[in-house]
Amino acid sequence: MNVNIVLLNDQHAIYQQALWLIEGNGWTASEKPDPNADVNYYMPYLKWELDEHPNTPTAALFTHYEQGTAWKVDKWQDAAMFIDMPIVEAPMYCSVLKNARVVTACVDRDRFTPGQRPDNKRLNIGVAGVGQPRKGPKLIVDLFYQNAVECELSIIGKLWPFPHRYIEPDDLPDWYRSLDIYLCTSLIEGIPLPVLEALATDTKVVIPHGVGICDQLPEMEGIRHYDKGYGPDMLRAIKQAAEDKPSEGSLRAVTEDYTIEDWCESHYKAMEELCESAYYTLER
Repeated sequence: MNVNIVLLNDQHAIYQQALWLIEGNGWTASEKPDPNADVNYYMPYLKWELDEHPNTPTAALFTHYEQGTAWKVDKWQDAAMFIDMPIVEAPMYCSVLKNARVVTACVDRDRFTPGQRPDNKRLNIGVAGVGQPRKGPKLIVDLFYQNAVECELSIIGKLWPFPHRYIEPDDLPDWYRSLDIYLCTSLIEGIPLPVLEALATDTKVVIPHGVGICDQLPEMEGIRHYDKGYGPDMLRAIKQAAEDKPSEGSLRAVTEDYTIEDWCESHYKAMEELCESAYYTLER
């Protein structure tokens, strides 16, 4: 089966996910649709253009639905009208996409591994990403900069409206290992990937309900949920997680269902189904 990935090269996480599909499934990638492919797969849906729509079956990775960003809503809705098979990682998006297929989100468990647990004098809480509104920066302002939580706050990424720093991708595993808790403040996400990366390093997480795949992760010692966007409940979850003492390896074990192999296999099955529905003959 010849699947061509129409790839947006400036998104690091999606680019890496595409490389895993190329390596694991033997697929190809290009900046434009391939008219000779069995399937053209847009990663993400933002790469789809109506005037370049190919005469092949099509799929697209619909990462997250930003209802507050008009041009992304338009792009999402336009692409959804023409794409044969929307692909999602979070089942919650099946309600807004017809014929959507859920694939397994993944994390590189060989790269993100446990290390020696930190012995921090103060609670060390980490936040990562691009500080745009959907990442929930107001929660950080409300809680941490008003001293609602006594802690060291380590923020990495860019565009946050308060002190933060950039770290190289190779340094991410050590950064997670230095934390007592990884905090996800997001309001809208597709996965979110940092949560899986933190868990793979056996680091405790505090995560919002109704965001990405967070509701698929169990409530247990070291994984605490809160009502998204609601500071008091986030504070409760942080305090609970701070007291948690999960057994060694129990948090990493949660990521056993989110492997690169599962990512590749779930994609292959989805594309196989798409080709069969279009009466294509497959050869793996």
